[in-house]
Amino acid sequence: MALTVLLAAWYAGQTQAGRLDSSVDGRVQDLIGPHATVLYLVNLGNLPAVTIMSVALFVACLATRRGRGAVLVAVAVPAAAALTEVLKHLVDRTLTGFLSFPSGHTTSIFAVIVALAVLLIDPPRPRISAVVRVVVAAIAFLVGVTVAVGLVAVRWHYATDTVAGAAVSTAVVLVTALTLDLVCSPRGSGRLSGQRAAELMGRRPQRIGQRRKSPD
Repeated sequence: MALTVLLAAWYAGQTQAGRLDSSVDGRVQDLIGPHATVLYLVNLGNLPAVTIMSVALFVACLATRRGRGAVLVAVAVPAAAALTEVLKHLVDRTLTGFLSFPSGHTTSIFAVIVALAVLLIDPPRPRISAVVRVVVAAIAFLVGVTVAVGLVAVRWHYATDTVAGAAVSTAVVLVTALTLDLVCSPRGSGRLSGQRAAELMGRRPQRIGQRRKSPD
């Protein structure tokens, strides 16, 4: 989120590409261009497509009894989109007359992707293998990057717009997940990945490190 604030302060009120955007955008547009396939891919960040993906993830959470995961998707995805719209009016950066910073398409698609990644950190039983989880997360991330690059290629956004959009969605989803973990009981199958992420970072609860003593 700090990155978004920095970029917002730098590009506030501007109506043209900065030095970084000029360098990156031109190369992307020359390499890819506004082809029909690119236009199809960027539409994955549109409201209908994001809504379908969000509902599918929401239903999957309910089907696997991950109520907290369902709440995460239901809250974080629209919250990220709403925050982006607020930031657009505050920053007032435009491209061809339209507010562009941060990219709403990028924010929406990455909100779904980050929510999926959070849920994959601590999947329901039977556990999904780590290899499968990594592959799924990598494919989802690649789709998000493709949408972001496509938005630059079709001249809908500057490159820094898409970076800011991804940063906003990542921050909103992670803050929502950690808040749910703190507010709700850590017990139960609906647990999100806040505690699990802490464990992976080495901050394991004391009881995990304890072992039963062998009988004499």
